[in-house]
Amino acid sequence: MSWSRTKIPVLRTWWTDRSTRLLRIAVVFLAALALLKLGDEFRRLLWESGRTGAIDLKNLHDVVQRWFAGRPVYSELKHAVLPPATYTILWLFLGWLALTPARWLWAVTTVAALGWLAYLIVQQSGADTPLERVFAMLMLLSMNATGVTVGNGQLIVHLLPALLTGLLLLQREGCGWHEDLLAAALLLVTLVKPSVSLPFFWIVLFSPRPLRSVLLITLGYLALTLLAAQFQEPELWTLLQGWLVHGSAEAVEGGVRKLADLGRRF
Repeated sequence: MSWSRTKIPVLRTWWTDRSTRLLRIAVVFLAALALLKLGDEFRRLLWESGRTGAIDLKNLHDVVQRWFAGRPVYSELKHAVLPPATYTILWLFLGWLALTPARWLWAVTTVAALGWLAYLIVQQSGADTPLERVFAMLMLLSMNATGVTVGNGQLIVHLLPALLTGLLLLQREGCGWHEDLLAAALLLVTLVKPSVSLPFFWIVLFSPRPLRSVLLITLGYLALTLLAAQFQEPELWTLLQGWLVHGSAEAVEGGVRKLADLGRRF
């Protein structure tokens, strides 16, 4: 008799008898982790004045402010590695506020984004009971990676729920223009950081209406790029060249630093 035929029924019985108790213990443990980690990371996002507080958000705020003031970005700022359209999108969060109120706005939208992402996880997890749904939600909120991205003010917290929602919308059959426009708008926003979102865009090609979706996203991104270029003195082609050259150099340098760090560890 095979192992699966003898052991799996036993394991299933064992889990059925103890699942509720174990899930309750896990929920209490994960809730404590989430409370401690997120509490500290939101403190770092909002109030930490040192180098480690909201480090990515500070860099983004600096670039956006300079961009819309018409000051050179790619030739002067080491951390200016994102394409022009990104700064048009980020203006809504960072372009019209000083750093301190921008940190508070980012914190509020981070809470909303985490709630949105938790809702998607629970909906797609297949959890049947309230306890299982809470467990699925806390798996996101208790992760160290979630907390670190919050404290650094990174883009991924805002990007990921929009990306998932947009892709899910495109997979629906029989949707009209308004659903496709909403999905395209969500996916367009995720191009605020193309290195994260763009690899997922191949899924768009397998949606029920790929041509319409690709066209909407492409036209929208072109419009954002042209709008961003209006606030810089160089021509669009020069700006794009500056982004590619500077971004590639920073990517190579970052890779070298990581390899050096690995070498020192071993």
